Amino acid sequence: MPVTDLSDIHCHIVPGVDDGAKTIEDSMAIIRSEYADGVRLIIATPHFRHGMFETDRGLVEERFRQLLMQTANEYPDLELYLGCEYHNCLEKTAEFRTQPLFLMPDRRHVLLEFSEADSERDVRQSIYDCLAGGVKPVIAHAERILSMRNADRICDIRAMGARVQLNADSIIGREGWGVKRFCARLLKEGLVDFIGSDAHNMKDRAPHIGACALYLKKKFGDGCVDALMRNNPRKLLTSAEN
Repeated sequence: MPVTDLSDIHCHIVPGVDDGAKTIEDSMAIIRSEYADGVRLIIATPHFRHGMFETDRGLVEERFRQLLMQTANEYPDLELYLGCEYHNCLEKTAEFRTQPLFLMPDRRHVLLEFSEADSERDVRQSIYDCLAGGVKPVIAHAERILSMRNADRICDIRAMGARVQLNADSIIGREGWGVKRFCARLLKEGLVDFIGSDAHNMKDRAPHIGACALYLKKKFGDGCVDALMRNNPRKLLTSAEN
């Protein structure tokens, strides 16, 4: 039996703005899959990365509104919000002050992406910079950062004030046994705050939130699903909930 009332805080479903969904039909295919898996809250997080994904935020908003209208007709009980997956750079704190659409819906958190090869020092410095600028970083798919594939280091950055997001595919083993084992350790030690599908399409990067929820329920219990896939995501919606 599927687990219901789930959330996905990281996916690329805004059509034609990054390397995710290309058309609104692609977007709706992902959403239909998520809805069938029990997802009722989605934060769409189109990329922003200097030199690669620099789509004007006005166009992102316009495409999101189109998707919102389409979704509201088909799934009136699905909550859909606009966020961003922001790739780390030196200009980030200044950009966060002038462009709130680089942040999550509450305008207090940022889904912050690092390259796989970024050093622990780079990650820690960027977290410090964000916090000093009044923004709380959520580290996107933290399991992908090779220098941070260590539970003690994840514990340290959470102690600094960062929060950690893992991808559903990594948790259920679609990214390899080693990554799955590392994610399981983080989950067991309570070092994970959010889960996202990081879905881009329905071919090689489809959403697996439902399968992840069932895995978490079986291995870690209902409380884990409640915290990571229901309660914590709502903290990213409005400042009043933080």
